Amino acid sequence: MPHPASRGILPWVPIQVVTARDMLSDGFTPAMRVAVHGETFYLLTDERGNPLHLDDAGRRAWHRNVVAEDDTVEILRSLGLRAPASTLRSPLSPGTRVRREFRAGSETYVALLGTPGRFGWLNIEQRDRGRLWQPEQRQPGITAKPVQAAEVRVRQILRSVNVVLDSLYAFLNTHAPSVRRPPQWVLEGSDGTLRCTLEGLHDPDAMEESTAVLAKRIELAVSGAGLRVSHTASSIRIGP
Repeated sequence: MPHPASRGILPWVPIQVVTARDMLSDGFTPAMRVAVHGETFYLLTDERGNPLHLDDAGRRAWHRNVVAEDDTVEILRSLGLRAPASTLRSPLSPGTRVRREFRAGSETYVALLGTPGRFGWLNIEQRDRGRLWQPEQRQPGITAKPVQAAEVRVRQILRSVNVVLDSLYAFLNTHAPSVRRPPQWVLEGSDGTLRCTLEGLHDPDAMEESTAVLAKRIELAVSGAGLRVSHTASSIRIGP
């Protein structure tokens, strides 16, 4: 979904449909449950399940029967990145790191790391592993100072999640009778333990499912460091 639909959401960021026909917590307002990089949100729909305000979303594309991906890979040879909604391609150099978002047919939708807002399609199939791409190599030294190394990664993840929260609340506030401030994830560390707390949320249980997804994302990010990740409805603990 590109600008200006999101009022700050990165252009062409993938939005996963989790439940096409759902309800808000009031029990009668129809909505579509979606996820943006692990965060759960709801899009208002009409009685037939069609999202409202699509005219405000600008250009968009729907992809069905896709395979979800969520990992980082390194490009080994020069490849052409196809723009999200065209046949135009731009070159990617060997060594470029991308995050795989999902696979549709023979193409994989990716986000370029280090270049916010740049998405596109690559032909990198499983059979091309080791020839065109390889999984990201684990950074050396993470086991030497596991908590310090994990803090860098966790802070990056929380920063990206907070950006999404800011953007989505800005968009939702344009269609709501009252303005709501977005909740934010805050990271604190002490005694060799990291603690992530979601602040500014009126109902701590409202983001329980999203917190579980975020905790899993953090767990994958710090895998190999010998750290345990646990969570409640609005907090995440990372430590020995």
